[in-house]
Amino acid sequence: MTIQDAAEAAWAMHAEAPAAVVIVDPPIKSVVDYFVRLGLPAIGRPANKWQGIEDMALMLGNDTLLHRQECKQAWREYQSYHVAIRRDAQMGDEYATSTPVDHHGEIMDCLRYIANYVTGEQVLYRS
Repeated sequence: MTIQDAAEAAWAMHAEAPAAVVIVDPPIKSVVDYFVRLGLPAIGRPANKWQGIEDMALMLGNDTLLHRQECKQAWREYQSYHVAIRRDAQMGDEYATSTPVDHHGEIMDCLRYIANYVTGEQVLYRS
């Protein structure tokens, strides 16, 4: 999909049901600017993945963000999130890092971006 294709699809959705924000990922400034020139309320995705996870957990915990049990793919993605495990080069011991790992976690990514936006987390680019 080209940037133009993505922008056209976003514009069509926005025309049908106006969006408060269109979050662009990856947050390339020229792409965000292109979306904005088309009249879309676009911003680049937030930079801090852990902040998004924390924001989302908070919003789920206080019922600001509700998720139905029927959303089985989303629940599978929640369960697949974990921190990366590395092996110490000298000792050979495994240790947990602070790097979050999400294998094809597109639903989680979208929810994190929404949570960041709602809580006011700094975004990478705003036109």
